Amino acid sequence: EGYGEETESDTDGIAELPSQNEMKRDLIQAIEEELREQDQLRRENEDLQKQIITMDSNFEQYDKQPDVQMNEHKYLNTLANVHQVRINLKETQDRYNKMASELQAKLNEKQAKCHEIEQQFKELKRSVAQNAVFSRTGKKIPKKTLDEWEESESLKDQEVHQYRLQNIALRNRLANKEKILKKKEQLADGLHLIDFEQLKIENQTLNEKIEERNEELHKLRKKITQTVVILSHTREKLQYVKVQNEIHAKKLKEVN
Repeated sequence: EGYGEETESDTDGIAELPSQNEMKRDLIQAIEEELREQDQLRRENEDLQKQIITMDSNFEQYDKQPDVQMNEHKYLNTLANVHQVRINLKETQDRYNKMASELQAKLNEKQAKCHEIEQQFKELKRSVAQNAVFSRTGKKIPKKTLDEWEESESLKDQEVHQYRLQNIALRNRLANKEKILKKKEQLADGLHLIDFEQLKIENQTLNEKIEERNEELHKLRKKITQTVVILSHTREKLQYVKVQNEIHAKKLKEVN
């Protein structure tokens, strides 16, 4: 009975399997669904790529916009700085022009006062000269002589003025020459110091060479002494050999 029940259950399971046509139809439907899904995914992919391209362009514009704003900000700051520098330059020029005008006004005032004092002094001298008389004759000085004296004095004053200007120029040149000479002396001191250091190094090198030569000379003297001693012994031996040779020569003669 158990065997019969198992056979019936197996037969029922086999009967439930789909036929070949049904399996083929199901596979075709599954493939078509997969193709439709693939096509849909492809379209979605294209849409997403378009969105990415649009977003990239927006990001590039967004990235470029701050650079443009930054450059514009720098340009405006530079213009503001240039404008401020021009204002400062104009203020400085106005200040120095004002100082120059004030100094020129003071100079003109001093020159006018100096000219006035000079004229007063000339008038005083003229009045004194006009009232002066010769002690011998009691006569006053002629006007022609006074005019000649004044003209000569004016020429002398002009010469003195020129010499004063030359003296000022020469004093300035002397001060400049002294500064240049002082700089040259300082430079010369530096060069002397450098030369001294160089000579010191060279002297040390030469002392080392002298010591090396002294050592070599000592070795040579020692060799010479040894050579002289050897030469003396050699001469003594040579003398002894000569004497022996003479003795042997005499003996040979006697034998013969």
